[in-house]
Amino acid sequence: MFTVRPYKEEDAAACGDCFYEGFFTCSVNQNDKMLLRDYA
Repeated sequence: MFTVRPYKEEDAAACGDCFYEGFFTCSVNQNDKMLLRDYA
């Protein structure tokens, strides 16, 4: 069993990067990163 720590605002960038790497094969620009960060 493990404990998941509470979400922090600074987690958003890493969540967006992970989401991108899991689903897309094209290059990403700053606008894409902002969209993925907001989605994550």
